[in-house]
Amino acid sequence: MNSLKSKLDFRALKGTPFLAVSKLERQLACGLIGSICRFFVKNCTNLKVHQLEILNQAIASDRPLITISNHDSTLDDPLTFGILKYSMFWNVDRMRWTIVAQEICFKNRFLNWFFSAGQAIPILRGNGINQPGMDQAIHLLNQNQWVHLYPEGKINFEPEKELVPFRWGVGRLIMESQKPPIIIPFYHRGMQSIFNPLTYHQTGLKFGKRLDILIGNQLDFNDINFKEFDSSHTRAIITSRIQKEMNRLKTIMDQMHLQ
Repeated sequence: MNSLKSKLDFRALKGTPFLAVSKLERQLACGLIGSICRFFVKNCTNLKVHQLEILNQAIASDRPLITISNHDSTLDDPLTFGILKYSMFWNVDRMRWTIVAQEICFKNRFLNWFFSAGQAIPILRGNGINQPGMDQAIHLLNQNQWVHLYPEGKINFEPEKELVPFRWGVGRLIMESQKPPIIIPFYHRGMQSIFNPLTYHQTGLKFGKRLDILIGNQLDFNDINFKEFDSSHTRAIITSRIQKEMNRLKTIMDQMHLQ
């Protein structure tokens, strides 16, 4: 992505714990944490990434980007993004913004700074799709930024079974982006064996575990007329189609692990 022509506007997050930190602070936070994560997944896990070129091509484009993945561990983000090149973490004009739970990630002054600098957008779970964090995500997409989210809305503690039903927020982002975004789903397997959110107090971060990441093909919603139905119905159609594709990726991953 080319450098932004205008400074990012965070007025939508006024009244939330988000801090409009400097670009330098974001570069330091994303660059350092991202580099550590890349070193870890490349050297301390048995990593296999499938179809990474799809994500790299989307990142290199000049269009807004939405990525979607399953949510199995507290450290899904940032560890799964350790598959990116080192240079990517320092390029905050194209590094991902991720939607996070305000009540978990923005709990005190330090965490407010840390997650703001790490390009996290706070939302209050249970407050629906019309709230400041979602408005900010749409604003970022309208500036050709990259937004990542977990449509399950929470950690799935039994990822080997079924995906949690997706929330409709992803549908709103796609519908209200002024420029059609590139939409890339990906499915990962192994994060709970690396950092289990239920037992990490006893086990900590585990080394040498298998981590598979499967990047899906770009999703296309050009066949949907967003004005044909009411907005809630259209959001439901979009979200259902995304969940269907994520289930397909999960099935492929299940088959990989049986081989």
